[in-house]
Amino acid sequence: MSDQNFHEIQLSGKQLIFLFMCAVVVTVVVFLFGVSVGRGVRGVSAEKAQAAPAPSVAEVPAAETPAPTQAAPNELSYAEALEGNDPSKVAPPTPPAEEPPAEPVKTEPPPRKTAAVPPAPKTKPPAPAAAPPATAVTATKSAPTAGGWVVQVFAFNANDVAQREVGKLQGKGYPAFIFTESASTPGPRYKVRVGPYPGRADADRMLQTLTKEGYKPLLKR
Repeated sequence: MSDQNFHEIQLSGKQLIFLFMCAVVVTVVVFLFGVSVGRGVRGVSAEKAQAAPAPSVAEVPAAETPAPTQAAPNELSYAEALEGNDPSKVAPPTPPAEEPPAEPVKTEPPPRKTAAVPPAPKTKPPAPAAAPPATAVTATKSAPTAGGWVVQVFAFNANDVAQREVGKLQGKGYPAFIFTESASTPGPRYKVRVGPYPGRADADRMLQTLTKEGYKPLLKR
């Protein structure tokens, strides 16, 4: 009876390809549905996380730190008790010696800057005053008297005295000279005269001028 109810199903090649394509389409649809469902769940969770207020720092209870235990001043630790150290019998440490207060450091004030004084300009020493020109003393000579008039002022026996007087007269602007007489002439040989003048009128005017100055001239020809 079992062999009669059994029917063998035979599929052609086209039917197999169609079945394979249907299976692929169903698999892709299921995968896309799962991806869309996963995205929806993520969006909802993100919205809930944003909507929920974050706990403030003030609300978070701070962890209480235990206060450090301080040992009693006379309480022995376990190691000290074993070693037999009694803090009551230990001499207190000597206090450190007080250092004397440091002396204040004396600071010297900065040196004052003095303005540089410019050096005094070098002045040239004054030129020495020009010495007055020495009075030229005419040499002893015999002036020609022929045809002219002269005014005799002095007559000396010494030539050097006559030369000094000539220098004085020449310093005043007079044309003075020394006339020397011959050795045989009696009286003073060295005559101090002014001139000569070609006319007597000029000689007379010179005679009057010398007389006013205190001389005692004589008119000679």
